Order: sequence, then C-alpha cells, then structure tokens
Amino acid sequence: MSVPRHRQESFPQGDTWIIAGRLFGRDGNPLPLSGGVFLEWALLDDARTVSARATSNDSISITDPEGGLIEIRIDPATTAGLDPGAYSDALRANVAGFIATMWTGPIVVEASPFNS
Repeated sequence: MSVPRHRQESFPQGDTWIIAGRLFGRDGNPLPLSGGVFLEWALLDDARTVSARATSNDSISITDPEGGLIEIRIDPATTAGLDPGAYSDALRANVAGFIATMWTGPIVVEASPFNS
C-alpha cells in the first residue's frame, strides 16, 4: 500500500502551526484512535534532517477518536527557528503494535513579515 501524500501546506515562521488531519485505515474508513495509539510527526528539510518533531505525548491531540481526527500543534518558539523554504512532513501511527506511515507531503515555511 502506498503512503498517501497531502497537498502542499504553507505556514509562516514564528506562528503557532495547527495541522489538522483525519487518518484512514486500509479499508478507507476513519481509523479508530482510542486506546494504545502513539502518533509521531516529523518535519524534514531538503537534506532530510528533522527540523521539528511532535508526538502524541506532547503536541499531537486526538480530537475525535472514532472519526480518526487529530491535531498537531507546533509552538511559535519552534517555528521561529525554521528557515524559510521547502520542507516535507510525515506522520506515523503505532496502533496496538501495527506501525504505518499515514501521510507525507510538502510544507513551505514562509518568511515572517514580523521579523526585522
């Protein structure tokens, strides 16, 4: 099974980033996310170096367990340290020991108009 790719997203440096998503199982239905779920997100620069990271232990919330909805929140202190340019992200889920990359895709970090 191929890993789904999301459309390009753009976020400014220094802002709180909110990335909302819905996870789907292999059957095409929303993936149930109640009990025994660990989620991990990574933002990679063009050299494939991890520039930011979040997990369900800190910055990823399951907002609708039965509907497969999640929210990734990246704080301004983290996004302020990112250089403008092209990145990619990936989300991986561990559901009761079954580990799968749920999505990948392009993210553009935009220069903040508030940097002097």
